[in-house]
Amino acid sequence: MGEATYEFTAEECGSKKKEEDALDYVRMGMGEFGCVFVIVFISCMGCIVGLSEEAASHLQKCIAGGLSVMTAMQIFGHISGAHANPAVTVSAYLMNVIDGRKAVIYIACQVLGGITGYAVLLFLTPKDLTMSGSHCVTSPNPKITVTQAFLVEVVITFILVVAITCCWDQRCKHNLDSFSVRIGFVVTACALAAGPYTGASMNPARSIGPALWHKNYDYLYIYIFAPLMGGAISGLFYKYILLKPQY
Repeated sequence: MGEATYEFTAEECGSKKKEEDALDYVRMGMGEFGCVFVIVFISCMGCIVGLSEEAASHLQKCIAGGLSVMTAMQIFGHISGAHANPAVTVSAYLMNVIDGRKAVIYIACQVLGGITGYAVLLFLTPKDLTMSGSHCVTSPNPKITVTQAFLVEVVITFILVVAITCCWDQRCKHNLDSFSVRIGFVVTACALAAGPYTGASMNPARSIGPALWHKNYDYLYIYIFAPLMGGAISGLFYKYILLKPQY
């Protein structure tokens, strides 16, 4: 995720490496749309119960989620940088990797991708398997408080986005081969650990689609604001603490 070819230097910080025209923005927007489409479609398909004799296990859901992110990055990484997540885009904006206009385009396309990806899955899946009103809708475990759920999403999103922001650090530019695989494993690890707590969304665009189609908005605010906060904190943390100044 991120603009994997970007070298984060003082000369380039806050500026564009080249002039981008309208067609470039269309391509990048399509890339972000496609990223979240793939993530929501594959990860939520992995949660379908009833098409096979075996129920979808927690491990299966986590692997589907991690591999969906890896797949999206592999397909669209060179098109848009495969942020695939508004939390990543917020981090990129705070680190001056992208400007405000591009950030708005990315986030809008990401949300639309999630809505469309889940719509296609609903169309392709027997209605009786998705009529519960909660299929693939992220919600906190009833045993934890709303505050705990919010903080869990902040922390796991922070971990994920810090792992991603290193691709904008010049010291990491020679260590980006198989980057998509590594981030897929980070997503899987966070989902395995935090899934029982909150469903481990880490991505507002991933949660909005299912919530919208099922009209289930009870806890959606957690899955919008907590990941955005985690992404913002990670961007500021990397920029002011971990990033080595260029002189």
